[in-house]
Amino acid sequence: LADHEATIHKFRGFVSQIQDQNRQLKEALEKETSKPLSGSMGVSHEMLDFKKMFAETKAHAKAIDVELRKLEITEAGNHIRYLMAYMGDSFLARGGDFEAIQVLLLIPRLLCKSDILQTQVKEQFTVPASIDRNSVLKDHAVDRYAFGSRVLHLLVTLDRTLHQFTHALNTCAVETVLKVGT
Repeated sequence: LADHEATIHKFRGFVSQIQDQNRQLKEALEKETSKPLSGSMGVSHEMLDFKKMFAETKAHAKAIDVELRKLEITEAGNHIRYLMAYMGDSFLARGGDFEAIQVLLLIPRLLCKSDILQTQVKEQFTVPASIDRNSVLKDHAVDRYAFGSRVLHLLVTLDRTLHQFTHALNTCAVETVLKVGT
């Protein structure tokens, strides 16, 4: 029993000695770098404050961008309303110039959305690490990739078709554009 207590006493002394050495090393490191360290990882308060400030600044910049986009949309809507006030009734009638303009605006919008979807599909459906019997039978990574490839193929086909429509509408006669709008 006395031997057991002596071992525990020695262990406690050793632990306190190690803790003192650890404290001294932290103090020496703080003096060397002139930055106070906190926590077990030694991350400085300034670094945490900088990261927090950076995140807040980034969120604030994104909010400003959203507000600017809303303003641009409002201004574009007002611009269209002012222009529409000077257009004749035939412009807005079924089969009129307005519908042809809407078709001309629709195709680039579809092209842009197709490009966005292609980017998302490429990111979401990545190539599996290996294609073997186990990955085909037990894992769905190969099926996911095959599905993503098929969707990507369809989007590229749509993209090419829309480019053909754009070229055709840019080179055809005005009467043909008006017929497409009806």
